Amino acid sequence: MKTNLRWYEISGGILLIAVTVCMLLFSAISLAEGEMRAAMFSFGVFLLLCVAIIIIINLKRRGALESVKAQRIVKAALGIITFFIAILFIPTDYYTPKKSCGTTELAGQQARYDSRKQPGAKLFVKANKTVNSDELTLTVYDICVGKISHKIRRDGPVNPQRIEILDRKVLTEKIKDEARSFGAQVVGVTELKPQYVFSHDVEGNPIAIHHKYAIVIGVGMNYRLASPSAPLPWEDYYSALPEDIAAELSGLMVRSSTKVPRKVVDEVREAMQFFSEGGSAAVQLAKYVRSMGYPARAHLHNRAGEVQIIPLAIEAGLGEMGKNGMLITKEFGPRGSFCVVTTDLPLVPDRFVDMGVKDFCMMCNKCARSCPVQAIPYGDPRAVNGVVKWPLDGEKCFEFLASNPKCMACIGSCPYNKQDYFIHRMAIYMISRKSIITNYLMVRLDDALGYGKASMVYAKKMGNAAAADGDTAK
Repeated sequence: MKTNLRWYEISGGILLIAVTVCMLLFSAISLAEGEMRAAMFSFGVFLLLCVAIIIIINLKRRGALESVKAQRIVKAALGIITFFIAILFIPTDYYTPKKSCGTTELAGQQARYDSRKQPGAKLFVKANKTVNSDELTLTVYDICVGKISHKIRRDGPVNPQRIEILDRKVLTEKIKDEARSFGAQVVGVTELKPQYVFSHDVEGNPIAIHHKYAIVIGVGMNYRLASPSAPLPWEDYYSALPEDIAAELSGLMVRSSTKVPRKVVDEVREAMQFFSEGGSAAVQLAKYVRSMGYPARAHLHNRAGEVQIIPLAIEAGLGEMGKNGMLITKEFGPRGSFCVVTTDLPLVPDRFVDMGVKDFCMMCNKCARSCPVQAIPYGDPRAVNGVVKWPLDGEKCFEFLASNPKCMACIGSCPYNKQDYFIHRMAIYMISRKSIITNYLMVRLDDALGYGKASMVYAKKMGNAAAADGDTAK
């Protein structure tokens, strides 16, 4: 029987096929991520949609959809689906800030921060006494056991022959390309505001940096090492990184009664390389800028830096701060490591991005629920040193990390902690539209598909252990 396809039938068919393809793609992605619940769910939905398509085609061939009643049902179904999709993109902002750093609302004057107030500052003082303030070791062995075997400089002499700059925009792109060639995955540029320079270093020395610009570079940790399903390499063997593993990583041979599995060594090596690569790229980039005739200084994490990295990264358009206190990026969510190069090289600053992170974090709370020591607060953000954000209990967090260095519960549970696939990018875009309905559904779907479950189980286990230790101490 010959039938003609109507516009609403064509539209519905295209929509149904598109959703079916997305489900198949999502099942493949979930399988690659090791998220079996999500893979099974999405593949199940894919099969159901395939059956639905076959049934609809058969009904159409038999003419069962030609009646007026059937056509009304099809139109109504298509209208409901279209309306539901539309409301997922209708903004319902929680906040309308007057001034913003990303979507982090500024409230009042921002005072310069003393780096001695950072969590774990005393440990950084102890570490810095082993090396000149302008030098940093990047060897894995030193990271593991605190010994110095190789040194590189964060600052140095400037080439007296300054290059002529014809186009600042072209120069900015060239600098970004150079940073990527050194290993950076994301690069942004911003003006260096005085309030983001520490007033004192961890030893109490006043800091005076008068550079005009900051180049922020970042690298992302392998999803396998920070994902909800990531292994905890040495959890069953040690409570902290042992010298046995450090010796193997550095190539030294040691005798030990406990055989360290090769998989454990490989996991730790990859994690350590992640933390050193960003610093290495910053040092090389600073050296490159100095060769152009302009001063430049690398700032590497808390141990060797004089600037606040996350605020500068937000200003440079790399992402936004989440409830867990970490920078959330489109490329690798919260599992990034960032360094800064300050310089007087005239560059073109980037604009901040609005990803809707604050609105989503208000709805989510997964990082707060997963923290073993409850260092991440619930409720609304509040003003801290002129910035509206969630105040973390840094000391409580750092104290727990000192004996549990693999704890990444707040990273692993975060819905933004996904691999950089099209499906997850689409979810990030939908969240950026700031719809309450979208955010609610995304959080519930993230839970239902099993993302973050491993981190929640780990947090509960470690939280119970910490509580038991506290009761024993009393």
